[in-house]
Amino acid sequence: MEKDFKYWVYKSILWVVRFIMLLALTILCIGLLYYFNGSLEKFPTEEDHFKAKLVAIIIITVSVFAEFILYLIHKFITRKTRS
Repeated sequence: MEKDFKYWVYKSILWVVRFIMLLALTILCIGLLYYFNGSLEKFPTEEDHFKAKLVAIIIITVSVFAEFILYLIHKFITRKTRS
């Protein structure tokens, strides 16, 4: 009984981690679009372009880091469920 409960808890956590990984991937794609599109103002200045690229790089960096951490969590949990 105890092993069944742990198994379902790990499976539930795996689904949550996968969902969050999809969200992080979506944010990564939005950051890439923002990086290549640039500022959303009608007549952006050079400073606006710089700020937009800086924010996009921060978004991309954080989402890649989050994907990596979530991948490690996913890998750890899948190893736990196999044993």
